[in-house]
Amino acid sequence: EDENDENIDGSHWLQESSTSSLTSLSSSTVSTRPLSVVQDEYLEYQRRKQDWVQRYTSLESLRETFGSNKNKFWGDLDAASARRLYKTLLPKALLELVQAGVQPEDLAPLAYQARVAAKLYARERCHLPARIMANLYDGFRTLKRYGRFQPVGMSYEQVWDKYQKVVLEKLQNDRVDDEDSDFNNNGDDDFIDTDSAIRHICMKILESSCRTNEAVDRWVLASKEDAAARDQREDLMRIAQTLEEDVKKLLQSSPSQKKRHSSKSTSRQARSVLRWILQLKRSLRRKL
Repeated sequence: EDENDENIDGSHWLQESSTSSLTSLSSSTVSTRPLSVVQDEYLEYQRRKQDWVQRYTSLESLRETFGSNKNKFWGDLDAASARRLYKTLLPKALLELVQAGVQPEDLAPLAYQARVAAKLYARERCHLPARIMANLYDGFRTLKRYGRFQPVGMSYEQVWDKYQKVVLEKLQNDRVDDEDSDFNNNGDDDFIDTDSAIRHICMKILESSCRTNEAVDRWVLASKEDAAARDQREDLMRIAQTLEEDVKKLLQSSPSQKKRHSSKSTSRQARSVLRWILQLKRSLRRKL
């Protein structure tokens, strides 16, 4: 039911984007704030983002942070608890960073990698029958689409190609519908259109990295809980608490947040993510 697959190096993507992002940030704030302050805030933000990447974008780091499977063969979470764990770990914090002013081009590969890590971690801890079913579902779906059996879903390149087709088709339709748009100007606009397309593709990847299949959610989460499942929710509560703390650190360290909301300890974007986490925690408590 998922759109993502193989791991990619999050640190590599961070390093590639740092110079251009800092240049853009500096040019937008240098007129009102000292450049050294902007640079210090940016470096602090990059450090905290790197910490987030190291914690949430690999299976090994998720094991270290939230614990390993207590039953190596069978798994220690039922299907519903594993599904909730997966949904809890989806990288919604990165999606909110776009609202805070961070470019989606910098975040899309990280969101993809975080989703893959969350999927692998949840499946590793899931009971064996559900784990097999999930792998078969993704494997046969990718076999049908691409001729390859990929048990954890689409690769980053396949996800990119999927949304590239969607975005380019939409932009082409907009071009046909609006003869006065920038598409019909000189050759320099082709570069602007390319930037716009890339931004839209990355935004699509970000959004898909924070979504799950609603039909699968209804099917898996509809089952009644037993005493063991209620005990498993305590682990989810602990994970949600850790995630809440890390979201606060990441969003509050964003240079864009400090520029716009320097007098507030928690930005509007941070509050929206934290509100979602609190709703999750309340839902978990009601089930305990």
